[in-house]
Amino acid sequence: MQLSAPQAAIAPIRPETVIRAPSTRETTVSLRWVIPFMRVTGAAPEDIQILIREGISLKDFANPDTRMRHSVAAELMAVTVKRLNDPLLGLRAGERWEPGDFDALEYASRSCATLREAILCGARYMYLMHGAQESVLLDDPVRPMWELRISDGVEQLPQTND
Repeated sequence: MQLSAPQAAIAPIRPETVIRAPSTRETTVSLRWVIPFMRVTGAAPEDIQILIREGISLKDFANPDTRMRHSVAAELMAVTVKRLNDPLLGLRAGERWEPGDFDALEYASRSCATLREAILCGARYMYLMHGAQESVLLDDPVRPMWELRISDGVEQLPQTND
């Protein structure tokens, strides 16, 4: 039996069915992903040098649709975590998130009637913000789980996951 599009979106998902094959292209993330962290950390000279090396200037933050390589975003996070020695950096960045930071992805998810629908919507359009993040809703009637995975092999610090 073939499922229609709406039914397929709510069918139970097994983790092994959603893992992507490794890509030969390096994945990118939107600067929108970095902005809440920059609100907490400011712009230290070593952070600016990483961005300049990537071809990103501070004026690019006025256009948050600018993208950077995921590995560079992870490097920026690692340098910042080391500089600040702040194990709660991810949580503090989450506190500094502002409505509108995640643009169309946020708008579409907020427009959903239920949390379940919002998670599925976010999972469908996550690539707009983060080329390597996969969002999966494991639809178990007893214990549903929402999993976020990184598919490109770039090491994730705990502060990134918060």
